[in-house]
Amino acid sequence: MFTKTNPAGWSFGSKLTSQQANDIDGKTAQALDKSPAGDTLTGVVGFSGAGQINANQTASILSTVTHGIQTSGVGGIESLIQGGIALSGGGNDEITYTVPRTKNRRFPMGMVLGQFPTAGWTSVNATPAASYLQSISTTLGGGIVLGPLRLHHGASLVSIRIYVKVAGPHTGGLPAQLPIVSVYKQDASLNALADVLVASGSPNPVNAAAWDATTFWDVPCPTTVDNTTFYYTLFLQDEFGANSVVNNRYLGIRVTQNAIGSMAFE
Repeated sequence: MFTKTNPAGWSFGSKLTSQQANDIDGKTAQALDKSPAGDTLTGVVGFSGAGQINANQTASILSTVTHGIQTSGVGGIESLIQGGIALSGGGNDEITYTVPRTKNRRFPMGMVLGQFPTAGWTSVNATPAASYLQSISTTLGGGIVLGPLRLHHGASLVSIRIYVKVAGPHTGGLPAQLPIVSVYKQDASLNALADVLVASGSPNPVNAAAWDATTFWDVPCPTTVDNTTFYYTLFLQDEFGANSVVNNRYLGIRVTQNAIGSMAFE
């Protein structure tokens, strides 16, 4: 910050010493050049009182390097008008994350039911909190399609968690076949049915009592989501065969994704 060369001020007949002239010359060299030639700041400029920078011309503040504009304060960049932040870099211009995110999204069965219940199933939609699928058969019948899932393009699909309320008790032991969930991806542009199995998994209880107490199981499905080509669905089959019971309730799912690098949804 500049200080006055002559703090006492100048008056008629005051002498300008060589030291003062050199001081003025040095400060002039450090002054910001407002001409078309422009200039370079090499220090920090702060504000006080009503001090502002009014960017009142198009492209009057430019950043040509990575992280060229930063804030370390909460709300350091604030929009005060609808549309105050515009992404103008084209159709693939998205807000990106320097540190990729991990997200868990939960859905009730009513939101992911991809078809009307098939033989062996019924749906209950009394209220949003009481929406579930219920098995009504202990013989192998048609499974049920869930989805399509809303997934984050380009991110990794880590796992699908299935929430269940087991009917029980399984007095005869574990069912011959425990429930199984399969994760598929389909290319809708193909003129044919082409399901690609991504992953599948069943619960792994040690005995019937453990299965009766089960509230969820996870299906690992490490794959990178490609929404430009595929859509993703689940195929659920309930327990069946010897020792199986009816009325298992499937309450919802949880989708876990990581390596989310941007806010792109498609």
